[in-house]
Amino acid sequence: PYLQEEKTLEFIKDHQKQPFYLYLAYTPPHGKYIIPEDDPVFDQYKGLPGGEMVQHYAAMITRTDQTIGLVLDLLKELNLDEDTIIFYTSDNGPNPPFAKHINSGGGLRGIKRYLYEGGIRAAMAVRWPNKIPAGEVSEFVWDMRDFFPTACELANTEPPTGLNGQSVVTTL
Repeated sequence: PYLQEEKTLEFIKDHQKQPFYLYLAYTPPHGKYIIPEDDPVFDQYKGLPGGEMVQHYAAMITRTDQTIGLVLDLLKELNLDEDTIIFYTSDNGPNPPFAKHINSGGGLRGIKRYLYEGGIRAAMAVRWPNKIPAGEVSEFVWDMRDFFPTACELANTEPPTGLNGQSVVTTL
């Protein structure tokens, strides 16, 4: 496994007996878009349209998803899954080669660094057992700036004044 994956799982194990906050910011899929070709996940993307860079990108997305699966599995194993809220999101839309070759922009106009919807819109999934039913879908428009005030409210603490975001706990 990757170092970040190992450290993430280790952190959860080390903090399982107390409330914790884990911010897991993955660098894949960023940078040079290179994943080790001996990683078994890479094989399933050979021949994908767009060339090697797109293949590496797709493999990076899969590896990230697999790590999130390991986190969920560990939370369940430690009996923390019913008491843990998980937010899963991105910071922006896709880079041009991925929008073109694998439709990672979902048909929206714009790409990363553009102010069109395809450049700034990013889905967010929240897993909050006994509060949000699995599979629930909302059209509520939120912004990444709303996360911090939301996390503060969930932790029963006041956010600093002057923030641009707002808590969305009542919407959740």
